Amino acid sequence: MPQAAGRLSLSTHKGMEFPAAFNKCIHQLFEAQVSKTPDDIAIVFENQQLTYQQLNNKANQLAHHLKTLGVQPDTLVGIYVERSLEMVVGLLGILKAGGAYVPLDPAYPQERIALMLEDSQAPVIVTQSHLQAGLPETSAQVVCLDRDWQIINQESPSNLAVSSQPENLAYTIYTSGSTGKPKGVQIIQQAVVNFLTSMQHQPGITAKDVLLAVTTISFDIAVLELFLPITVGAKVVIVSRQTAADPIELMQAMATPTSATNAQSQATIMQATPATWRMLLTAGWEGKPDLKILCGGEAIPRSLANQLLARTAALWNMYGPTETTIWSTVKNHNFAPLSFAQEPLWLLEQLEPHTSVYNLPYAVRLQGELNIPVLQQALDAIAVHHEAVRTNFIAENGVPRQVINPPQPVGVTENFFELGGHSLLAVRLMAQIEKVCQQKLPLAAMFPTPTIEQLATTLRQKGQSSPWYSIVPVQPKGSRSPLFGIHSTRYHALANYLGTEQPIYALRYGLAVENGENMPTLPEKMEDLAAHYIQEMRIIQPQGPYYLMGLCIESIIAFEMAQQLTAQGEKVAMLALFDPTIEEGAKPLSWQNKLLNILKIGTGEVIQRAKKSLVKKMIARNNKQAVNKAQVKYKDYVLKPYQGKAFIFKPVDRISLTYDYEPDLGWGKLINGGLEIHEIPGVHTDIFQEPNVQVVAEKLKECLGKI
Repeated sequence: MPQAAGRLSLSTHKGMEFPAAFNKCIHQLFEAQVSKTPDDIAIVFENQQLTYQQLNNKANQLAHHLKTLGVQPDTLVGIYVERSLEMVVGLLGILKAGGAYVPLDPAYPQERIALMLEDSQAPVIVTQSHLQAGLPETSAQVVCLDRDWQIINQESPSNLAVSSQPENLAYTIYTSGSTGKPKGVQIIQQAVVNFLTSMQHQPGITAKDVLLAVTTISFDIAVLELFLPITVGAKVVIVSRQTAADPIELMQAMATPTSATNAQSQATIMQATPATWRMLLTAGWEGKPDLKILCGGEAIPRSLANQLLARTAALWNMYGPTETTIWSTVKNHNFAPLSFAQEPLWLLEQLEPHTSVYNLPYAVRLQGELNIPVLQQALDAIAVHHEAVRTNFIAENGVPRQVINPPQPVGVTENFFELGGHSLLAVRLMAQIEKVCQQKLPLAAMFPTPTIEQLATTLRQKGQSSPWYSIVPVQPKGSRSPLFGIHSTRYHALANYLGTEQPIYALRYGLAVENGENMPTLPEKMEDLAAHYIQEMRIIQPQGPYYLMGLCIESIIAFEMAQQLTAQGEKVAMLALFDPTIEEGAKPLSWQNKLLNILKIGTGEVIQRAKKSLVKKMIARNNKQAVNKAQVKYKDYVLKPYQGKAFIFKPVDRISLTYDYEPDLGWGKLINGGLEIHEIPGVHTDIFQEPNVQVVAEKLKECLGKI
């Protein structure tokens, strides 16, 4: 990781610089805060908490122990723990010993963990005794924070002599990589320290804040959640993975006092992906007026941003690839832009300290040297997001200067998508056509007729006959055969990891409901719904081979589509079924197994699951999704043998209190053309959420590569 990456995040941030931070490491920022507020609460998990001094002492003891095992600067140390106080003790202990941590999520499949351990060659792994059996076979020395604590507790609680330097590694995080194989990204201490110091100012955090931490440490944005608060005297409240995935539990965690002695210490900052915020709103979250939202990991739609702004104190949109140290661009949505040239973008790659920062409206990643063509390419990539002006860069005395030009006219034969149009602009365009022409066109009309001339012809023909239009372009560009997923709310994060060459379209019945209209009545038969989706799909792809996917009831719809396409003589190259549980593959749990599963998941999870019916009712009330109605309407659909091949993606973390599922979920008797079963992390509700979606995308790419 170039040292410049660390410097850039400060030199380009509103001109602020923090020279003192260049000579410190992450744990030194924390130690400085310990000396100021030793008795204040630093971290909380459920009914446990540690003060700054207690956390520092435990981390020091672990660090001393790790050094006896040979940990020194740049030594990679795996950390394979559940979300807990011990997780933070482990991270700080590794850093204090001079090492760099490698997060290993227990939710990941064993083969992924094995690959990361083999690639990193980490000589030491920090874990917990109940997880040790889940580790792949390894020659690394294993430290169990619970089992071995009596030994660790004999070490000194004093701060260690400084061994690591700002240029040493802080962590190595594995991302999906462009090839589908996990890729280790190494980040140095200086880069993280400069990032944290910058974030203290914008979006900003103070000692009075309480940050609710919901992100796995295998996702680099967790660095902000766990380390930023403890460098300023704030408090971190860690929630379990189960709570982070359940909207009701998460709402309670956001509002619950974090200690018996401080009833006012509720969450004031929370960072999450748009998918998590959308999940909360769907479940009826009414907001929190004092909450500062940090939102990133995927694009945030304007409609979602508006809903969040109306319910909270502030909304900050965050952007940045792992390689640029977490977030490299932040944008405050509370301030409306005055013009195209006045929206901020901080270009963090290829800039030297004190380089002027040019104002652009959205984050782009630059490749190569910073020069006129590169800047112009960046503008071309973002121009579609603003309709008022266009802008260019020219050279003036060797320095790039921004020039704003008036909008350019569009020819009647120019292609909307070739000009940079995308699904969100297409929705707005259709709304304007309806307003001006008093005639509604389906969004699907944009694909076969993407020019002004062709749209005019469609209008003269009084639009299309079907009022059901269902196509949602998730990622419409790319040279590969498109993937068609049933329903539209799940696939945006997946598209990010599959890459720009993989088109993805979702099929959602009655898309008009997204524009405020009433949901049309679902067809009486599953077969009719599948036939409608096939008709809509052929607008995009008239002939096979077709690639279909779905989750839960959606997978059954995809299955019926595959049946019909095969009967019509079309080839179905992929039928991807995500957690497709069916009655044929399930039998009621015996009371003995039910008791064992209750003991496995704990009483908290049992209570959480008891609330699921309430959640479903709230979702049905607040968001009329076709999938919910389909689950009821098509419960009597009869599955028949399918002559093609299918790929099943089965979450490994599900522990049922109702059914015992067969290894193939019952599909072995139905799929006659070959069945591949792939294990993926997570449970039914978080398959397509971070960080699980990264692994899902890898598995899916592997399967696509075999076809």
